[in-house]
Amino acid sequence: MAAERVPGAAPSPARSWQLPRWWPSCSTLAASYLWGAAAVVLANAVAIAVAAPWPRGGLWVRLGHHAFDALAVLAGGVGLALPPWLCARLGRERSPAAHAALAALNVLGVWALLGPDLRNQASGLFDGRAEGVVYAGYVAGAGLLVSATQVAAGALARRRWLRPLPLAAGATVLVLAHLWARDDYPEVHAGALWAGAALIGSTLVVWPGWQPARLGRAVERAAAAPLLLALFVPPPNAVRLALFREPGSAPAFVIGRLAWPPPALAPAAHAGLHALAARSLAPRAREVRAAQPVVVLLTVDALRADVVAGDHDDVVPHLAALRASGAWFERAVAPGSQTSVSLTSLFTGRYFSELRWSEHGTGRSRFLYAADDPSPRFPELLGAAGVHTESFLGLSFLSGEYGIARGFATEHVYSTGRSHAFVHDVLEPLVAALRRVGPGPALFYAHVMEPHAPYDRGARREGSDFERYLSEVALVDSYVGRIRRTLAQRLPGRGHLIVTADHGEAFGEHGTFFHTKTLYEELVHVPLLVSGPEVRPGPRPERVGLVDLAPTLLELFGQPVPAELAGVSLLPAWRGQPLALRPPLAAEGRMRRAYWRGELKAVEDARRGTLEVYDLDADPGELDNLWDRDRARALPVVSALRAYFAVHAYAAPGYETPYKP
Repeated sequence: MAAERVPGAAPSPARSWQLPRWWPSCSTLAASYLWGAAAVVLANAVAIAVAAPWPRGGLWVRLGHHAFDALAVLAGGVGLALPPWLCARLGRERSPAAHAALAALNVLGVWALLGPDLRNQASGLFDGRAEGVVYAGYVAGAGLLVSATQVAAGALARRRWLRPLPLAAGATVLVLAHLWARDDYPEVHAGALWAGAALIGSTLVVWPGWQPARLGRAVERAAAAPLLLALFVPPPNAVRLALFREPGSAPAFVIGRLAWPPPALAPAAHAGLHALAARSLAPRAREVRAAQPVVVLLTVDALRADVVAGDHDDVVPHLAALRASGAWFERAVAPGSQTSVSLTSLFTGRYFSELRWSEHGTGRSRFLYAADDPSPRFPELLGAAGVHTESFLGLSFLSGEYGIARGFATEHVYSTGRSHAFVHDVLEPLVAALRRVGPGPALFYAHVMEPHAPYDRGARREGSDFERYLSEVALVDSYVGRIRRTLAQRLPGRGHLIVTADHGEAFGEHGTFFHTKTLYEELVHVPLLVSGPEVRPGPRPERVGLVDLAPTLLELFGQPVPAELAGVSLLPAWRGQPLALRPPLAAEGRMRRAYWRGELKAVEDARRGTLEVYDLDADPGELDNLWDRDRARALPVVSALRAYFAVHAYAAPGYETPYKP
């Protein structure tokens, strides 16, 4: 029976639905972010003290490392705490709508932070089918997982005997964030720190005796300070470099990308440098040669220059013999530390930012390639001139459709997907093709994957990474011997052999391993060995680049060299003559740019806003950054770097040079 309504009485207001009491309130969520940030600050301080190498700048750089790391982490915690704090101020402590909005913000934050990484993972699932749905699920799931973690951790912490579980889980996540892949994936590290902070903070905030209101008032009074300082007071360059080499400092990486400007140069520093950066507009050509050259160009994945420099001749006797009998370019430079970047530059004669890059491929093989860039690859030009061209490829994405080694009349691809073909699968057919070559000019190209990580194909299956790496180089070396013998026996007076690498490999230098991640010399200093009928044996001390191979081979086959190419022909150097003109040499990768000028090398990281300048003659290990201690000497090469790329960067409406992971 319905209750009677008393005449004249005001209707009782409908009570809005609220979340249960065990659900964390907005005030609790705000406070949990601050507690979590404090835990990350402590973990990072320990990691920096224990794991970070002592900086060359001394005590002040180390103290700055600690201070700016703590500031960035606290600023991140405050930034995450602001939305739930605002909900609390608006009286929406347990409003389902307010908490749904906070969960949506977590999803948005995951998308901004980890979007590209999650998209790559979505591309690999089901070979790219339903990628959009999978990607949306990944982003939504990861974002909602943060909210679920906070709720679950807070609920567990209300029971004394379960309280250690979320604390232990959060501490484990923070430790793993410092140990796993220390030299890469800053966004993933930032996400891991966020998750660990959520677990620890959501536990500590409901610890007995906690008073959220008291902290809430403290947050109101002091929260803006670390956020404003972190956004508007960038650290010095030396401190910034230290920050970005420690994975726990991922919040600094995020804030740096958002707010910290790159080091500024005086306007006068650019004066006259655009003329230096400009390349000749006159096309270069050469008379067609009477002899019909046959060239074998072999690129070896991840082959370091020092492996063929003399210290490992017992492991690589055939490469050592090639070094002794041919031209050895001691200071050859790769245009990048990623295979696709470096080899695209080799075949186009242009640097990464001079080309148009877009996503290409399907599934796990979809990445950025210059497949849509119309720049001619030199095999196309040679084929149009009647040169027989044939390629033997150990990677599927080197096929013509990806635009890297485009233009070979005949190509053989010995791998599928992201698999790596074995060296014998690639080079046995090459040797057979050399035995069948006819009287005309011909270019043969091969790329082999040994000694690419995980270094498990050589005769040595145990030992250090470098020992197993050398064991794989030995496999390639044996085929270098067979190719040399075949050229000498079948093509005397015509056969040329060029052996080089797409990039080097790091084994702990500058705290990194493998490749792709930096532009230091261990990754961009590559071997370049040449033999042939016109080659004068001996070392060549001048610095040259893989971008020089396109004009060199075009000239060798008597073809015009397009004026816009970045390199120069090395044919004079093959004969032991000096190069009349040496255009600037550069390298790019992951929004980093390197530039060589004399003995100096400059590296600018656009994502992190850092500058490094090294004297490679006095400091071949690149440890003494002149930008931080000798600005006057470093400034000209940095200015030249910026001027060079300002002149030559590809420009089109709506296009920006992308970040290629």
